[in-house]
Amino acid sequence: SAAGPDEVGEILVSRPHVSPGYWHRPDLDAAAFAPDPDRPGWRRYRSGDLGRIDAAGNLHFLGRRGSRVKIRGHSVDLVEVEAGLSRCAGVREAAVVARSRNPDGEPDLLVAHVVLADDAERTPLELRRDLAARLPHYMLPSAFVFLDAMPLTSTGKTDRRALEALELPPPTRPRSIEPPRDDLERAVASIFEHMLAVSPVGRGDDFFLLGGDSLALAELQTRLRDTCGATLPGLVEDSTVAGIAASIRRSRATAPATRAMPVLLPLRESGSATPLFLVHGRHGPAMVSPKFL
Repeated sequence: SAAGPDEVGEILVSRPHVSPGYWHRPDLDAAAFAPDPDRPGWRRYRSGDLGRIDAAGNLHFLGRRGSRVKIRGHSVDLVEVEAGLSRCAGVREAAVVARSRNPDGEPDLLVAHVVLADDAERTPLELRRDLAARLPHYMLPSAFVFLDAMPLTSTGKTDRRALEALELPPPTRPRSIEPPRDDLERAVASIFEHMLAVSPVGRGDDFFLLGGDSLALAELQTRLRDTCGATLPGLVEDSTVAGIAASIRRSRATAPATRAMPVLLPLRESGSATPLFLVHGRHGPAMVSPKFL
């Protein structure tokens, strides 16, 4: 079926003059070529490329199929993350690769490489917040690299091997640190420091951009509940020290009858498909759900 505006789909080429097929490869012909059911005499070719058509009717090339990776038990399509980034204001080009903190380990974080428009000034925190409104938290990059231009292959496509060879940005890159303003912010900052082995932590520091990930999210929830008396299933919307402290204050001011259930850990809060809830035993680990899915 045809993809809607800004929906990612495979690019099909439909013309009356399309290649007759692969040389002596009927199996590839059957997979890639077919008659166009809407235009007699025309043929379709499945390009294997992914793209989206924006509201103005412009076609955006997003990369090849087969870009799905496993990150901490989640299946993530890198093209979907790149499509989300490309819709963020000020982003001219974006490419996402899966990397591992351990050279010999499995990929455990997403690194976004971004080329900004000439007059754009965006920070990793701003981009991550923009993406959090479009993508579930497990698809959000843990690191951002800003480039003047994307490395290209000899055929003019993004050179992902060159991106994978770049040095990983440290989570504690030089940054301005605004100290916590009150006891609650100091308590949250202290939790960050103990969990992520980073010090000092300021009120504007983001849990995920300091090195936290979706697996650590459950532990963070537990520590916030034990230390501050609040469970915040929606904290990924603003996962800075100041943002979490503000959410705790709102949670404390909410009547118990309307307060969100602390046992819920949402993985995706929007969409048109049938909702799916996974219920664990009293002592079962909630983060089994993504791996199970």
